[in-house]
Amino acid sequence: MSVTAIILAGGKSTRMGTDKGLVNYNQKPMIAHIINTLQKTNISDIIIIAHNAEYEKFGYPVYQDIIKDKGPLGGIYTGLLKSKTSSNLILSCDIPLISHAVLNHLLAVKVSCPIVICKYKEQQHHLIGLYSSSLLLSLTQHLQQNRLKVRQFIEAHPHKIIDMEKAFINFDEKQVQNINSMQELKQIEK
Repeated sequence: MSVTAIILAGGKSTRMGTDKGLVNYNQKPMIAHIINTLQKTNISDIIIIAHNAEYEKFGYPVYQDIIKDKGPLGGIYTGLLKSKTSSNLILSCDIPLISHAVLNHLLAVKVSCPIVICKYKEQQHHLIGLYSSSLLLSLTQHLQQNRLKVRQFIEAHPHKIIDMEKAFINFDEKQVQNINSMQELKQIEK
């Protein structure tokens, strides 16, 4: 099955103070770590949703949000619209330690529902998951009605939540941790 990876890098990064995906972690931009991990999976295409042309240096198509100022849900909408596959792996740009084991596990899940996300302990990771292009009509309605919470969108559709703690022995939560501030970045670098 062909899958497109859609990396969401169009956020405002208010807590980070600068464009998160381009912040260095171990001498490389966070998004470069994600791209390197994706290259070890069976992903057919990678696209980046961002407002910063600097992301073009990574060699993948970069698209701006089609409907502006709608947060991550707007990014998912743009990504699904630009994708050429029905199955899509959505990832935020601020998870530099995402592992190919986690991604391969998600990609191997056989379910008929349009959304599959992962969780660790009680924390659901809405921006680490598979989203079907069949969601486009519903996404359009949510965006038009300004219902922008990703969690509410997920809960309005059949979905599956993969518990990383049950799927892996000795799971390291850093694999799904998103980095929102310089302080969090310093903690993860230790």
